[in-house]
Amino acid sequence: MKKWKNELAIIISLLLLSVLIYLVHFWIFHDFHHISIYFVGDLGFMGIEALIVYYVIDHLLKTREKAALRKKLNMLAGIFFYDLGIKVINELNNLVQNKDAQAANICVQEGWADKDFLRVQKNIPELQLKFQYKNEVVENLAKVLSAGKELIIRLMENPSLHEHEIFSDMLM
Repeated sequence: MKKWKNELAIIISLLLLSVLIYLVHFWIFHDFHHISIYFVGDLGFMGIEALIVYYVIDHLLKTREKAALRKKLNMLAGIFFYDLGIKVINELNNLVQNKDAQAANICVQEGWADKDFLRVQKNIPELQLKFQYKNEVVENLAKVLSAGKELIIRLMENPSLHEHEIFSDMLM
């Protein structure tokens, strides 16, 4: 109720200011015809102004909202990989038989540019990784995942994560 009263007070204040400006204009120039011509022109353009302002503000708000969501998702992904993801990747890496042969294709080197990362990302589906089941590695992987169960559950509860389908699918 208070917000509505504040908005009403702002609306009334702006309308009174507008009337006051028109009165001052009339008082100085004594030209009602000139005031009425510009008033009608301003009134006609008001819809276009409102439309432009609405779309600009809407676009800015959506852009800011997406950036904030992306920042939250990056923080969540960082938490996951810092606490659990790297351990899982290392354990899975122990199951790869031909990792030495594929290392040149995917191992990150110091001084890589964006084009190098894009090249590797493009070539990942073509990798011919061969996995060998090792009981001890699978047991270690189960221990790592079991230890990180609470983190995974807490991440899945986060509503920001539901927007990032690939990451939430990976957690499941």
